[in-house]
Amino acid sequence: MNNVLYEVTYRTDRGTVIPFVMVLLIVRFLIREAREIRSKKTTKGHRVNLFICSFGLVLSLLVCGIVITSQINMYQNIVVAYEEGRYMTVEGYVEDFTPMPAEGHAHETFQINGVLFDYSDNTALQGYNNTKVYGGVISGNGQHLKIRYIYYEPWDCNVIVYIAETSPYAVE
Repeated sequence: MNNVLYEVTYRTDRGTVIPFVMVLLIVRFLIREAREIRSKKTTKGHRVNLFICSFGLVLSLLVCGIVITSQINMYQNIVVAYEEGRYMTVEGYVEDFTPMPAEGHAHETFQINGVLFDYSDNTALQGYNNTKVYGGVISGNGQHLKIRYIYYEPWDCNVIVYIAETSPYAVE
């Protein structure tokens, strides 16, 4: 019998929304500044300010485009791949569990049958990344789990897309 603890779905979290909102606020500010500069006299100083605002606007739009493109790429390579059944499965006991410290800002790691998993709450990765200290479902060594995962090449890691707590004696 499997007790499903986690299954990936597309989500937009603070790791993806905050930079996007910040870029939009910067764009709004820069457009307003550019309009104000244009309405004043066109002295050399005003042209420099207009150039700086225009450069900032282009840079902000570029960053926004990169964030959106990377999220679409991640969605295609993780969520869609999982929905299409393109994942690997490992089942066994959690070994070498290293929890993230309570102070945070570290990765949590463990292995099952030699397959390494490494994740953190501080990433914008589509997949499981909830550490034990923040209520994660992986509690420590000896836990018997069935994990479906996808190797995500850009980050060189195994992304967990499904976790089920299983009984080692269950017959399927």
